[in-house]
Parts: sequence; structure tokens; C-alpha cells
Amino acid sequence: MMTSTRVDGETFRQLTTGRKSIEIGHPDHSLQAGETLQIDEWDGDEPTGRRIEAVVTAVIEPKAGEPPSRRRIRFSPKVSKYSHPEGRTGKSA
Repeated sequence: MMTSTRVDGETFRQLTTGRKSIEIGHPDHSLQAGETLQIDEWDGDEPTGRRIEAVVTAVIEPKAGEPPSRRRIRFSPKVSKYSHPEGRTGKSA
């Protein structure tokens, strides 16, 4: 199963350069380890078309009293490149 999420440009750059490759917040309660997570870059309310895919390695539930948005997803890159709307590719972490 493929689940998608969106992140801002700075977070996307951190993900693709390896500075942020451990975890992101995701409120989808059905997401399980082993599933593919599609991460799309957004600029405000508009998608940029850049995307990476990763395999979920762990789901960390929020502590008691914390909101569902504190749910953390750990993942590892599924592919060595990310897609770009203009056909360019870049190396990901």
C-alpha cells in the first residue's frame, strides 16, 4: 500500500540531502512498517512536483495526552533518486 504526505520545501531539501532522514510527523493511523510512503514537496498551497519514496521502518505512537499529529514515522529511502517535474533528478539520502 502506498500512502502519501506533503512537506514544505526546506524539509524536502533536508530529506533529499540526508540532513533529515529519520522521522517525520504523520497522523495516518493505518500506516504500518513495510509500507511505502510517498513524500511530495509543496510550496504553500501548491505542489512543486518533486517527490521521493521511502519504506516505513517504524511507527512511533504519541505519548498519552499528546495529539495524533505527534505520531512519528521512521523511514528509509526506497530509491536513490527523487523525481522532479521538469524531468531532472537529484540524489537523495
